Amino acid sequence: MSLIKRPIIIDTLADYRRHGMNIWANCAVPTCSHGARLDLEDLIRRFGEAYEPVGGGAIEKAVVCRRCGSRGATLTISHGHATTSVGARREKGGAN
Repeated sequence: MSLIKRPIIIDTLADYRRHGMNIWANCAVPTCSHGARLDLEDLIRRFGEAYEPVGGGAIEKAVVCRRCGSRGATLTISHGHATTSVGARREKGGAN
């Protein structure tokens, strides 16, 4: 008897939570590049469980760097040792 292997599809913030994924944001300003892990529960409260962060762009646009105050980030998805960069956005200044 052979086992059928099916890919795991991780699209939504709810999927990320269920599979223990992390989302990291790195400031898009090249001279700063400050990075931090984003709180997945906060992202779910703000964007909803069904939000798809890859290609969505809203999270990248919403991030404000705690070091330099610039808006815009590159997101990195991680689980264990694997990471995948999923987007970039550069936009200087502005309030939340």
